Amino acid sequence: MKRILLRFLCLALSHTSLMLASAQNADEFPTKEISLFKDGTALFFKQGYFPTNSTGQILLSSELFPQALEASGNKNNSTRYSKFPFMIGTMNWTAPGNTIKQIQRRTMPKLDSVLKPIETLTDLIKANKGKKAWVGLVENRAFEGRIFSSTEKEVFLYDGKNYFFAPIKEIRNFRFIDEPIQTQKAATYNSTDYETRSAKANEYNPWELQISLEKPNDNQLLEFRYMRSGIAWLPIYQIEFLPNKQIKLEFKAEVVNDLEAFSQAKLNLMVGVPSFAFSHGEDPLVSGQTLAEYIYRMGDKPSVADYENQFMRQRSSNIAMDQFLGIAPFSGEGQQNGDLFFYELKNVSLCSQCRGLFNLVSTQMDYEDLYSLKLAGNQEDTRRQQDKKDNTLQVWHAIKFYNTTDKPFTTGPAFFYKVENGSSIPQGQQLLEFTPKGVSTVVNITIAPEIQAESIDLEIARENTDKSGYDELVKVKGQIRVKNYKSIPVELSIERPIQGDPKSSVVPWKVIALGANLNSLNKNNLATWKLTLKPGEEKTIEYFYDFLAR
Repeated sequence: MKRILLRFLCLALSHTSLMLASAQNADEFPTKEISLFKDGTALFFKQGYFPTNSTGQILLSSELFPQALEASGNKNNSTRYSKFPFMIGTMNWTAPGNTIKQIQRRTMPKLDSVLKPIETLTDLIKANKGKKAWVGLVENRAFEGRIFSSTEKEVFLYDGKNYFFAPIKEIRNFRFIDEPIQTQKAATYNSTDYETRSAKANEYNPWELQISLEKPNDNQLLEFRYMRSGIAWLPIYQIEFLPNKQIKLEFKAEVVNDLEAFSQAKLNLMVGVPSFAFSHGEDPLVSGQTLAEYIYRMGDKPSVADYENQFMRQRSSNIAMDQFLGIAPFSGEGQQNGDLFFYELKNVSLCSQCRGLFNLVSTQMDYEDLYSLKLAGNQEDTRRQQDKKDNTLQVWHAIKFYNTTDKPFTTGPAFFYKVENGSSIPQGQQLLEFTPKGVSTVVNITIAPEIQAESIDLEIARENTDKSGYDELVKVKGQIRVKNYKSIPVELSIERPIQGDPKSSVVPWKVIALGANLNSLNKNNLATWKLTLKPGEEKTIEYFYDFLAR
C-alpha cells in the first residue's frame, strides 16, 4: 500500500516539474504596469522570471495570455473575434541582460492518449468507482466497502449489505484495498478544427511560445508589452461652492476594466491623445489568426468616431492663446513625457468587468462669477439682407478660476453643488476643458433665466460695388438689449462673430481679427463687450458694421 501512495506522490511531483519547464500559471507573468488612455486604449506591461533549458529556450503556455477568440454562436458567422481582441498593433518582447534570437508560436499537436496524474481526492474517488477502499473520518469513525458513487462533497460506500455516507471534508485517512487508477486521460486537441476549439467561449486549441535566447539563464527576466482596447479611465470633477468666493475641487479617475484582471499594478492615466497607426489589428503571433484573417482585419480600420466623445479627447477653447506662452513643464505626482501627461496610481488591483474610482486631486481655490452671452454670427451668402431679431437668447452663469495645482486638468464632466443646512443642492453639470497648471479656465454651470437678452440686425444702406452687379456693400446696425432681473449686480460678457468690417459701437467693444476664408468675401472678426448690470438695470448696445454680399 505504501508503494501505491508513493507512486501517486511521485507522479504528482513529476507533473509539477513539467509545469516549471513550461510556464502555465498566469501569476508567474503578472501585469506590472498599465498606461490607460481615455479612448479605451491601453499599453500593458508584464514581467516574469523564467528558467531556460540548456540551449537558452523558454516555453510559455497559451494559458499565460488573455484569450482573444470567442465563440460566435453561429457557424456561418464570420466574426470570430471578441469585441475587445487580445492584442492590437504590435507587441514587444525584451530579455534584460540577454538577447532574444527568435520567438516561435507552436500549436500543440493532436494527442489522443495523453495521461496526467489525478491531483485531488475528489477526482481520485470519482475515477475509482467500484474499487474497494477504507475511509477514516473524524471522531474515530471508519468505513470499508466499494465506492458506489461520489459527488464533489460526499462519497457513498457499499459493503455488500449496507451503504455508508462520508462527507469529503470529514475524511482524515483514505486508502485503497484494490489497485487504484492514478491517472486520467487528457483532453484531445486538433489545431485545424475551428468548430472544436470554439465550442465554448474563449476556448483555444492550446499553443505555446518558444523563446530562444542568446545564452541560458536559471532566472531570466522577461518583459512583455502589448496594446489592448477595452479598458479606459474617465475623469470626473466634483466642485462644491464654499463661502467667501471659494470652491472645493475634487478630481477623480474612474477606471473601467472590461479586460483581464490585474493585481498590485501601477496605472498611468494618460491625458494626451494617442496615435497608434495599427491599433485596429491584432498581432498574429499570439492571436491565432490566419494570414487571410489578419489581412482582412488590417483593412477594416475603425473610425475614430467609434471611440470619441466630448471628453475622450482634449478641448481647450476656453483658454486664451496668450496664456499658452511660457508654460512651465508639468511636474508633481503626474508626469510629463513628450506631448503626453499622465497621473500615477500605485498598487491597484481590479478584476475583469470591474470598475474603480480613485482620487487624484483635492484642493480649494478662489473663483469669480461670470455671466456670458454668445450671439450667432451674420451671414454673407444671402442676396438680400433680412432684418433678424432673436429674443430667445440664453445667458449662461459660469465661474472662472485658476488651476493652482501642479497638474493639468484634463477634459471631463464637472458636477457643481452647494451644501446648505446639511443638504446637497445641485447647481449644474457641464464640461471642464483641458486646463494647464497656472492657467485660468471658464466653466459654464447653468442658464441664468433672470438675465434677459435679445438681439437684432437692421439694414441701413446697400450699394453696388461690382460692375457686374453681383457684389453689394451692406451697412448694418446691430442692437443688443439686456436686462438684469436678479437682486445682485452681475458682470456680463457678450461675444458676437462678425463677417465684414466692424465700424463702431456706442458701448466700448474689443474687436479681434480672425482672418478670412479663401472663398469668402469678408474677413472674420470677434466682437466682445463687458457690462456691469445693477439689479433691475437694462442696457442697450448699438454697433455698426459693413459686409459684402453676393
